[in-house]
Amino acid sequence: QAYKESANCRLEAQYAYQQQLDMVPLMMVDGYSAKGWLGMLLGVRLYYKFCGPVLDGERAFEAKVEELCRELGERGKA
Repeated sequence: QAYKESANCRLEAQYAYQQQLDMVPLMMVDGYSAKGWLGMLLGVRLYYKFCGPVLDGERAFEAKVEELCRELGERGKA
C-alpha cells in the first residue's frame, strides 16, 4: 500500500501506460485490492499471486515463477 501511494509507483505506471508497454501485475500482499488510479490502470488484467500459499514451499514458488516466465516469454530480451 505504501509503495502504491508513492510518487515513483505512479510515475512508473503512467510511463508504462503512455508508452503502451505490457504490464504484468504481481500480487505481493495476500488480499490486496488495487483501488483508485491503480485499480483503473490495471482494469481486469490477470495478476500473478506471489503471496500466501505460494510462499509456503519451494515447489509452489518455483511453479509460480515458471508460470510468470511463460507469460513474459521473449519480452524484454535484448
